[in-house]
Amino acid sequence: FGSSLIEASWVMESARQHSCVRWSGGAAFVAGVGLIYAGVVAQNDAVMNDTRPMPFVLATGCATAVLGVTAICLGLTCLNRRAILAALVVTALVLWMVCLLTGGYALQAVVSDAGDMDAACEFAQRNSRGQPNANTPAEIQAAFDEVKSALLRCREAHPMAVSLQNCPGFTDKDAQPSSPHLPMLEWAESTFVCGGFCKPSIPVFGKPTSYVTETNKGEERPACFRDVASTLRWRGGLVSIVAFMATPALLSTAFAACWLCCAPPPRRRDKYGQDPALLSSDESDQDEDTNEMEMQVAGPSSVREFRW
Repeated sequence: FGSSLIEASWVMESARQHSCVRWSGGAAFVAGVGLIYAGVVAQNDAVMNDTRPMPFVLATGCATAVLGVTAICLGLTCLNRRAILAALVVTALVLWMVCLLTGGYALQAVVSDAGDMDAACEFAQRNSRGQPNANTPAEIQAAFDEVKSALLRCREAHPMAVSLQNCPGFTDKDAQPSSPHLPMLEWAESTFVCGGFCKPSIPVFGKPTSYVTETNKGEERPACFRDVASTLRWRGGLVSIVAFMATPALLSTAFAACWLCCAPPPRRRDKYGQDPALLSSDESDQDEDTNEMEMQVAGPSSVREFRW
């Protein structure tokens, strides 16, 4: 009975530990998928595609998802090899630190880029030359100036053109202005009903389509940089939150694997956990049974000789 209790406790303890590894691995996998989704969305976003830490977010999400799948497999197979479990603990702790650094770096980067954008464009508005004093805002403003110049040249020959897309020959790739910032400028013009980047200007993409007409196509709109900077802040903040939310899952995976590695379930041992008094009584009962069997085998004559 005692050995059965020990075996049952061993099975229960092992199942509990492997269940913790499985569930924590599942949480890490979900966190990794969330990081991958955030990284892909950020890289395809018109505002955040140039943000520095986004590739790190995507790579960290892939590594976290792989770690989660590994922990789930170890929990399902009930593997108790300490070397593999120790490697899982170390990897989970390293990824936990990487997620903390990635979240902090992403938050600092977007706040810094948005601040530089505001400061550079405000300087451009105060400066008579009208050029931002930072690299990225200057590139965005230069891209907008190129598109605006192309639209003004087009309207000299075609005064009815509402946007650059209405100009003949704009569909030709050789005639289109090329800049990686044009999708962001078009998105900002359509979303915030603004014009220009650092300085107020006319709409060049004709966005929103239902708003721009032949009568108001020459009206200036407020600059777009403030709305773009605000969007960059809160979207980058969401990416940072996703990175920070992955840290508890990685930490729980490390603790669960460490529990299984450093405190494995007890092994079954003969007569372990039984009361010594019960063991002695069982041994005495076995001795009495043995003596009775020997007397029955010897027969009545041996009993009479013993009595005599």
